[in-house]
Amino acid sequence: MKTLYIVALLLLNTSFLFSQNAIKVAGVTRSMSQGEQPGFAVTLPKADVKLVETAWASAVQGKSKSKAAKANNEWVITKTLLPQITQDTLDVYARTIATTEGVVLEVFFKDATGFINAERTMAYPQAEKFVYDFALKQHKTTVQNQVRAAEELLKSFEKESASLSKELEKLNSGVTKNTMGVNDNTNAIATNDSDQNRVRQQIQAQKQKVLDAAKLSPEAKKAEEKNLKTLEKELKSLMKAKEKLLQKNVKSNSGIRDANQEIKNKEVEIENKQKQIAAQKGKIKELQDELTSLK
Repeated sequence: MKTLYIVALLLLNTSFLFSQNAIKVAGVTRSMSQGEQPGFAVTLPKADVKLVETAWASAVQGKSKSKAAKANNEWVITKTLLPQITQDTLDVYARTIATTEGVVLEVFFKDATGFINAERTMAYPQAEKFVYDFALKQHKTTVQNQVRAAEELLKSFEKESASLSKELEKLNSGVTKNTMGVNDNTNAIATNDSDQNRVRQQIQAQKQKVLDAAKLSPEAKKAEEKNLKTLEKELKSLMKAKEKLLQKNVKSNSGIRDANQEIKNKEVEIENKQKQIAAQKGKIKELQDELTSLK
């Protein structure tokens, strides 16, 4: 009676332990290669089937020289030594089932008297804990892999954010440079207008000199006409220079408008990327908290 009480207490304590996180081991009866037999089932959230199978094959080998082999979708190892469960040799059968939630692992332990079950063997709590410890370790590995993947993705987001910031800096620098160029051109245009006014006045005065020189002699007139042509040439050159300055400003102002629109778009991209980074950091924190909670 006392023995049954101890077994019941162990089962209660074990079930309580299992309920503390995502890993829950359940006693089941399933049809397997040895018929309808009692065993254990546990779901490993978001786990990879191949990784689980490889880890399980290693875990059940224990201290024995036996190796697990897969036949008809069932992993089998015979006469293995698992002191965590019993000092006797065990035959262990297992199979994995991929689901949308992760991987379901079904396990059956057989000793010399038959398959371990809650009704007739003292090894049941130890066997249940063996499955739980394995599942917990695999879940920790899964979460650790998720943390690493999430951290890599965060690095990628941060790299993209830094690249966007550099592009924004380049755009702002270009706007500043073009704005300074427009200001310089505007000042140059003002100077050019002043020079044109001066030369036009000189041309008007020179035309009068041509008229006055014509009264003196053909040679004097010819000399003043030459000076007039020089002034007219200078005016034409100033007008061409102004036209070039105006064209530069049109082009620069158009570039500034386009760049300012790009800057707005880039600022939105950066803001969205920062939101992605914040959300990713939140995911990493959740995964790290989950990892800490797995005991």
